[in-house]
Amino acid sequence: MLPLLCWLLLAGHAAAAEADYTYNVSDPVYTKLTDQLQRLKRQRKPLRLKVNSHTGAGKTYFIRHHDAKYLGCRLLDFDDFEGANRSSALLLAYDACAVLLGSAHLDKHSSLPDVAYVFVVPFLKDIRRNVAKRNEAVGDKHHERWSNETYILKKREQTLGKVFRGGRQRSPVLSSF
Repeated sequence: MLPLLCWLLLAGHAAAAEADYTYNVSDPVYTKLTDQLQRLKRQRKPLRLKVNSHTGAGKTYFIRHHDAKYLGCRLLDFDDFEGANRSSALLLAYDACAVLLGSAHLDKHSSLPDVAYVFVVPFLKDIRRNVAKRNEAVGDKHHERWSNETYILKKREQTLGKVFRGGRQRSPVLSSF
């Protein structure tokens, strides 16, 4: 009986360690996003979307996999820009649909009225699977930041800290691109 009890306690502890965030798509932040997107459409303005994420979330993979175009939108990689242009404000230069995928902790702007903002934070199991694939492809000795699980999880937590503050969801978040 004692071994079974120990196993149950350990299993419960492991499950708690693997607990992940949850989000509610009926939260007012999604209604606000919908209202903003509808306003832009009514005003005949192009969709300009800033997707905030973190290192290792799959931003560059998504852009390359879709040849920098998705559903009629140009996909832009935040890493391709430097200096003053390295913010969501650069989307204002595009007259057609443009989506900027980048790291949440680097963007200087986060509230431009003609830019919609969402976060993409993959679930832990997906991050771990992606890191394992990346390390398998490049070898176990490769420990750059984009293949270092500890570093990626730290950046993921920082990103979630921008989405959830004070026990409330402050921004729209999705679990995949």
